Amino acid sequence: MKFNQGMSAPEIVTALEGRVTESTVYSILRVFKDENRQSKKKKGGSSRQYTPEDWKIIETIQAENNGYTYKQIREKWRERTGKLTAKLSNSTIERILQEFDYTTKNLEKEPAARNTPEAIEFRKNYCIEAAGWDMNELVYIDEKGFNLHQTGGEVGAREERKR
Repeated sequence: MKFNQGMSAPEIVTALEGRVTESTVYSILRVFKDENRQSKKKKGGSSRQYTPEDWKIIETIQAENNGYTYKQIREKWRERTGKLTAKLSNSTIERILQEFDYTTKNLEKEPAARNTPEAIEFRKNYCIEAAGWDMNELVYIDEKGFNLHQTGGEVGAREERKR
């Protein structure tokens, strides 16, 4: 704009109170002259490959069955969109689900025997019994440091290395 008013590069620097250098002004003028561009060029990186409709489909699939793995979500998305060869990475699925405030976790199947009428009755009786215990006679054990994914041998080997 200042150049169109007939100002030279040094005058533009002065008018902008030194917020840009003269070389920057010359660079901007050169880009304008050569490319007829007044704004920054878009940087690299890939553009979004998935439309808002794709995002909504993925969110709908997750809402319909929150036990699906990423692989199952990907397969259902391909079926619904007809994009049978499209690559939909796990990180893309995770990012989309995070946008819809979903979190992902490892699900474990609940054994059927856990909630049989007998098991429920057993837990109920245990709670009734525990309610009658003398609180001053109880010993509480802190389970901090226990790892369910270690076997006894691994724990012992780790203790040996510490010595």
